[in-house]
Amino acid sequence: MYSIHLPLNGCLRLAAWGIILASMALVLVGHAAWPWRVAGAALVLGTGVLLWRRYQKRRPVTLRTCALGGLSCTLADGREVRIAQSQLGVVRPWLVSARLRTAGGERLDLFVPGRSLGGDAHWQLRRALLAFRPEVGAAEPDPSNGRSGV
Repeated sequence: MYSIHLPLNGCLRLAAWGIILASMALVLVGHAAWPWRVAGAALVLGTGVLLWRRYQKRRPVTLRTCALGGLSCTLADGREVRIAQSQLGVVRPWLVSARLRTAGGERLDLFVPGRSLGGDAHWQLRRALLAFRPEVGAAEPDPSNGRSGV
């Protein structure tokens, strides 16, 4: 059992703000009237800032391996959660991305650029995600997401 610390590096912060500002610029160069462009740019800025703050509060800061390939995370707000499901995105030496689902059904986004971790820690993270097996006692999330089958 080992623990991997997942720092939030400056490149990720810069990329997030770059995406927000680029989206605002695209809205501002559109063909609509200026009041609509300014309102659209303000809406993009507000939405981007809210999503970025939400990500910072809910992002995994530590990933721990458990018995038999299970995983648990410590979130930025201090909560400890067990992972019930993992949907891998990219698992390469330069980037690891995955959507994790907790035993309570909450979705977490894991996005770790290669330069934010040392080589050994990044290898351990890739290995832990590829070897992930849900724990026997972990509650499986409902695939219907609360919708009835009627």
